[in-house]
Amino acid sequence: LLCGAEIVPMAVSEMSAGAVTIEYSQNKSLIIEKTPGALWESGEWNNISDEEIYQRLHQVMISYIDNRAKQPHLACPQSLIYYPFRVFDKLSHQLPRGVKVKLLDLPGLSYVGDAGNLSVIKQCRQALCLVTYNSEENDPQKTRSLLLEVVDQVKDLGGSPARMLFILNRIDAFRSDNNWPESEMRFVENTTKNIKAC
Repeated sequence: LLCGAEIVPMAVSEMSAGAVTIEYSQNKSLIIEKTPGALWESGEWNNISDEEIYQRLHQVMISYIDNRAKQPHLACPQSLIYYPFRVFDKLSHQLPRGVKVKLLDLPGLSYVGDAGNLSVIKQCRQALCLVTYNSEENDPQKTRSLLLEVVDQVKDLGGSPARMLFILNRIDAFRSDNNWPESEMRFVENTTKNIKAC
């Protein structure tokens, strides 16, 4: 959504593996770093299409997900995309000269401890963190546990929870309720209260 194109793989099941950095550039290119034990193709591709970026990243992530259990020392993939993303286009002429804008698509919490990811995650100390919150999750204990982990991780890295923006993903699931506006509003109020309590 922020890029204005589907260039980072998505799936119903687990897909996000490793950290993907997307840096604003007029020209499109993809760099997949050579990481310890990598079983996927690494290298640099210039003037690459959106479809090829997506497919290459998909192959990397699937390869990592399928092999990490068999190879415990397999390092998470690290990728860098240069891309003319939409969110920056209108702001580019208003920022000071030399300022770079990056989007960091971080892995799920299960990968946070990986040393390769940690070096990327540390760049987020002064960043605005967008945290997607699954509105369809029904287990309050699991939800609270995940919230606490996210907040603790941001604090451990020297960042501030005040820079965290929570996105209520799958909020449209409430539209199937008979009285969905009331259900949705109650959920939003309770979720906001729980986040603030963390």
